[in-house]
Amino acid sequence: MSKHICVVLPQGLHDLILRKASSFPEETGGAIIGYRLQRRDDGSKVWLLRTFLPPGPAATHSSCSFSQGGLYQAALLSLLRRLEKWPKSKLWRGQGPFFLGDWHSHPSFSNEPSQGDRETVHKLLDEETKLPAMLVMIAANGKGQKWTLGTHLALRQGDEITWQEAKVRTPKELGLHEELAKIAPWPSPQRLTRILRKFKERRANGQVN
Repeated sequence: MSKHICVVLPQGLHDLILRKASSFPEETGGAIIGYRLQRRDDGSKVWLLRTFLPPGPAATHSSCSFSQGGLYQAALLSLLRRLEKWPKSKLWRGQGPFFLGDWHSHPSFSNEPSQGDRETVHKLLDEETKLPAMLVMIAANGKGQKWTLGTHLALRQGDEITWQEAKVRTPKELGLHEELAKIAPWPSPQRLTRILRKFKERRANGQVN
Protein backbone atom coordinates (compact mmCIF):
# COMPACT_ATOMS: atom_id res chain seq x y z
CA MET A 1 0.00 0.00 0.00
CA SER A 2 1.38 3.36 -1.03
CA LYS A 3 1.70 5.83 1.79
CA HIS A 4 0.25 8.53 -0.46
CA ILE A 5 -3.51 8.53 0.15
CA CYS A 6 -5.52 11.70 -0.27
CA VAL A 7 -8.63 11.92 1.91
CA VAL A 8 -11.63 13.67 0.35
CA LEU A 9 -14.00 15.07 2.96
CA PRO A 10 -17.23 16.80 1.87
CA GLN A 11 -17.84 19.99 3.85
CA GLY A 12 -21.27 18.79 4.95
CA LEU A 13 -19.81 15.68 6.54
CA HIS A 14 -17.04 17.68 8.22
CA ASP A 15 -19.62 20.02 9.75
CA LEU A 16 -21.90 17.15 10.81
CA ILE A 17 -19.08 15.40 12.70
CA LEU A 18 -18.28 18.59 14.61
CA ARG A 19 -21.97 19.17 15.44
CA LYS A 20 -22.35 15.63 16.74
CA ALA A 21 -19.18 15.92 18.81
CA SER A 22 -20.05 19.28 20.33
CA SER A 23 -23.60 18.26 21.23
CA PHE A 24 -22.57 15.19 23.25
CA PRO A 25 -20.92 15.67 26.66
CA GLU A 26 -18.99 12.37 26.60
CA GLU A 27 -16.92 10.71 23.89
CA THR A 28 -18.93 9.59 20.88
CA GLY A 29 -18.25 8.67 17.27
CA GLY A 30 -18.94 6.19 14.50
CA ALA A 31 -17.52 4.11 11.67
CA ILE A 32 -16.54 6.07 8.54
CA ILE A 33 -17.82 4.64 5.26
CA GLY A 34 -16.69 5.58 1.77
CA TYR A 35 -14.86 4.63 -1.41
CA ARG A 36 -11.29 3.73 -2.26
CA LEU A 37 -10.69 5.42 -5.58
CA GLN A 38 -7.82 5.44 -8.04
CA ARG A 39 -7.29 7.83 -10.91
CA ARG A 40 -7.06 5.97 -14.20
CA ASP A 41 -4.46 8.35 -15.66
CA ASP A 42 -1.82 8.55 -12.91
CA GLY A 43 -2.84 5.85 -10.43
CA SER A 44 -3.12 8.25 -7.48
CA LYS A 45 -5.14 6.93 -4.52
CA VAL A 46 -8.07 8.74 -2.98
CA TRP A 47 -10.37 7.81 -0.12
CA LEU A 48 -13.72 9.53 -0.58
CA LEU A 49 -15.75 9.79 2.62
CA ARG A 50 -19.50 9.40 2.22
CA THR A 51 -21.00 9.07 5.69
CA PHE A 52 -20.52 7.71 9.18
CA LEU A 53 -22.68 5.14 10.89
CA PRO A 54 -24.45 5.87 14.18
CA PRO A 55 -23.40 4.07 17.36
CA GLY A 56 -25.38 0.92 18.02
CA PRO A 57 -27.61 0.19 21.02
CA ALA A 58 -24.66 -1.55 22.73
CA ALA A 59 -22.31 1.44 22.33
CA THR A 60 -20.71 2.77 25.51
CA HIS A 61 -19.68 6.36 26.21
CA SER A 62 -17.55 7.91 28.93
CA SER A 63 -15.49 11.06 29.43
CA CYS A 64 -12.36 9.34 28.11
CA SER A 65 -13.47 6.35 26.01
CA PHE A 66 -16.02 5.22 23.43
CA SER A 67 -17.05 1.82 22.04
CA GLN A 68 -19.16 1.80 18.88
CA GLY A 69 -21.26 -1.38 19.00
CA GLY A 70 -19.54 -3.09 16.10
CA LEU A 71 -22.13 -5.75 15.21
CA TYR A 72 -24.80 -3.12 14.70
CA GLN A 73 -22.54 -1.04 12.48
CA ALA A 74 -21.46 -4.11 10.50
CA ALA A 75 -25.12 -4.82 9.77
CA LEU A 76 -25.64 -1.24 8.60
CA LEU A 77 -22.60 -1.43 6.30
CA SER A 78 -23.89 -4.68 4.80
CA LEU A 79 -27.19 -2.96 4.09
CA LEU A 80 -25.55 0.09 2.54
CA ARG A 81 -23.61 -2.09 0.14
CA ARG A 82 -26.95 -3.24 -1.22
CA LEU A 83 -28.11 0.34 -1.67
CA GLU A 84 -25.16 1.96 -3.41
CA LYS A 85 -22.08 1.37 -5.54
CA TRP A 86 -19.57 3.62 -7.29
CA PRO A 87 -20.93 4.84 -10.66
CA LYS A 88 -19.10 4.28 -13.93
CA SER A 89 -16.45 6.95 -14.40
CA LYS A 90 -13.95 7.70 -17.17
CA LEU A 91 -11.43 9.14 -14.70
CA TRP A 92 -11.99 7.32 -11.41
CA ARG A 93 -11.86 3.59 -10.78
CA GLY A 94 -13.88 2.95 -7.63
CA GLN A 95 -14.36 0.20 -5.09
CA GLY A 96 -16.72 0.05 -2.17
CA PRO A 97 -18.42 1.29 -0.16
CA PHE A 98 -15.97 0.15 2.51
CA PHE A 99 -15.23 0.64 6.16
CA LEU A 100 -12.41 3.22 6.02
CA GLY A 101 -11.91 3.88 9.72
CA ASP A 102 -13.71 5.82 12.40
CA TRP A 103 -14.17 9.17 14.04
CA HIS A 104 -14.61 9.92 17.70
CA SER A 105 -14.57 12.92 19.98
CA HIS A 106 -12.08 14.10 22.58
CA PRO A 107 -13.98 16.48 24.87
CA SER A 108 -11.42 18.83 26.46
CA PHE A 109 -8.46 17.10 24.77
CA SER A 110 -6.47 17.50 21.56
CA ASN A 111 -7.37 16.10 18.15
CA GLU A 112 -4.28 13.88 18.15
CA PRO A 113 -4.64 10.09 18.64
CA SER A 114 -4.14 9.04 22.26
CA GLN A 115 -2.01 6.05 23.20
CA GLY A 116 -5.25 4.11 23.70
CA ASP A 117 -6.42 5.13 20.21
CA ARG A 118 -3.17 3.90 18.68
CA GLU A 119 -3.33 0.59 20.54
CA THR A 120 -6.93 0.04 19.42
CA VAL A 121 -6.07 0.76 15.78
CA HIS A 122 -3.00 -1.48 15.81
CA LYS A 123 -5.05 -4.32 17.30
CA LEU A 124 -7.75 -3.91 14.65
CA LEU A 125 -5.22 -3.88 11.80
CA ASP A 126 -3.60 -7.01 13.26
CA GLU A 127 -6.99 -8.73 13.23
CA GLU A 128 -8.28 -7.37 9.91
CA THR A 129 -5.37 -8.24 7.63
CA LYS A 130 -7.22 -7.14 4.48
CA LEU A 131 -7.45 -3.54 5.66
CA PRO A 132 -4.64 -1.67 3.84
CA ALA A 133 -4.83 1.28 6.22
CA MET A 134 -7.18 2.92 8.67
CA LEU A 135 -8.46 6.45 8.86
CA VAL A 136 -8.78 7.99 12.33
CA MET A 137 -10.62 11.29 12.66
CA ILE A 138 -10.76 13.04 16.03
CA ALA A 139 -13.05 15.94 16.86
CA ALA A 140 -11.73 17.86 19.87
CA ASN A 141 -12.28 21.14 21.65
CA GLY A 142 -8.97 21.39 23.55
CA LYS A 143 -10.12 22.48 27.01
CA GLY A 144 -13.05 24.55 25.89
CA GLN A 145 -11.55 25.96 22.71
CA LYS A 146 -13.22 25.81 19.29
CA TRP A 147 -13.96 22.30 18.02
CA THR A 148 -11.52 21.11 15.34
CA LEU A 149 -11.15 17.89 13.37
CA GLY A 150 -7.84 16.04 13.14
CA THR A 151 -7.45 13.53 10.31
CA HIS A 152 -4.86 10.77 10.62
CA LEU A 153 -3.90 7.64 8.68
CA ALA A 154 -2.48 4.45 10.15
CA LEU A 155 -0.70 2.73 7.24
CA ARG A 156 0.78 -0.70 6.75
CA GLN A 157 4.45 -0.44 5.83
CA GLY A 158 5.64 -4.03 5.55
CA ASP A 159 5.29 -5.51 9.02
CA GLU A 160 5.06 -2.09 10.62
CA ILE A 161 2.22 0.38 11.08
CA THR A 162 3.10 4.04 10.65
CA TRP A 163 1.03 7.13 11.38
CA GLN A 164 0.79 10.32 9.38
CA GLU A 165 -1.38 13.40 9.05
CA ALA A 166 -3.78 12.88 6.18
CA LYS A 167 -3.84 15.22 3.20
CA VAL A 168 -7.46 16.41 3.11
CA ARG A 169 -9.23 17.87 0.08
CA THR A 170 -12.81 18.74 -0.85
CA PRO A 171 -14.64 16.90 -3.66
CA LYS A 172 -14.60 20.03 -5.84
CA GLU A 173 -10.81 20.38 -5.58
CA LEU A 174 -10.41 17.00 -7.29
CA GLY A 175 -13.43 17.22 -9.58
CA LEU A 176 -15.25 14.55 -7.61
CA HIS A 177 -18.29 16.73 -6.99
CA GLU A 178 -19.50 15.80 -10.48
CA GLU A 179 -19.23 12.09 -9.66
CA LEU A 180 -21.00 12.57 -6.33
CA ALA A 181 -23.87 14.31 -8.11
CA LYS A 182 -24.62 10.97 -9.81
CA ILE A 183 -25.23 9.29 -6.45
CA ALA A 184 -28.36 9.83 -4.42
CA PRO A 185 -27.78 11.10 -0.87
CA TRP A 186 -27.40 8.31 1.63
CA PRO A 187 -30.23 7.86 4.13
CA SER A 188 -30.02 9.64 7.46
CA PRO A 189 -28.93 7.56 10.49
CA GLN A 190 -32.55 7.46 11.66
CA ARG A 191 -33.82 6.20 8.30
CA LEU A 192 -30.97 3.68 8.11
CA THR A 193 -32.13 2.20 11.40
CA ARG A 194 -35.68 1.85 10.07
CA ILE A 195 -34.45 0.29 6.81
CA LEU A 196 -32.27 -2.15 8.74
CA ARG A 197 -35.18 -3.18 10.95
CA LYS A 198 -37.37 -3.89 7.91
CA PHE A 199 -34.51 -5.73 6.19
CA LYS A 200 -34.05 -8.00 9.21
CA GLU A 201 -37.78 -8.70 9.30
CA ARG A 202 -37.81 -9.64 5.61
CA ARG A 203 -34.76 -11.88 6.05
CA ALA A 204 -36.38 -13.59 9.05
CA ASN A 205 -39.42 -14.27 6.88
CA GLY A 206 -37.22 -15.74 4.12
CA GLN A 207 -37.91 -12.89 1.69
CA VAL A 208 -34.21 -11.99 1.22
CA ASN A 209 -30.90 -13.80 1.63
